[in-house]
Amino acid sequence: MIRTVVVAGALLLGVGAATAQQDVAVKQDNLMRAQAKSLYTVMLKMVKGEIPYDQAAVDAAIAQLEASVSARTMIALMTALSCITGLKE
Repeated sequence: MIRTVVVAGALLLGVGAATAQQDVAVKQDNLMRAQAKSLYTVMLKMVKGEIPYDQAAVDAAIAQLEASVSARTMIALMTALSCITGLKE
């Protein structure tokens, strides 16, 4: 009986950790898409000469990239904590 309870508890803990990992994966995917938009839509097209140079657009893209770096750090920390504790946010 105790063995069944221990196995069930371990399975529930594993399911909770997997669910937390999926949530982190979605957040990381959204973050990477935002970074790609700044890099490719603004910066790369400007470097290639496809769109005219616009300092305001460059500043906005760099600010977004700087903000995403801190967000990425938070996602990495949440991933580490969820792996260790098996808890959601």
